[in-house]
Amino acid sequence: MIIVREKKMNLTITRLGPENAKRAQANCALFWDMSCAEENLQANLADPNCILLVGEVDGEPAGQVVGHILKRWD
Repeated sequence: MIIVREKKMNLTITRLGPENAKRAQANCALFWDMSCAEENLQANLADPNCILLVGEVDGEPAGQVVGHILKRWD
């Protein structure tokens, strides 16, 4: 007899803003093995066309994605 217990995970996805520069800095070091100056991160996160989304599972960092909104050519 096999008993399977389902564990529910709490997933959150958050868009970081300039007030989250230290969190962004820690995520860059964790996921991309790179350091970023906090001032540069604040400037990029303040730009509405720059997007940094971070994902967490049960409160632990799980990944991140960076995007940039481009203006259309047409």
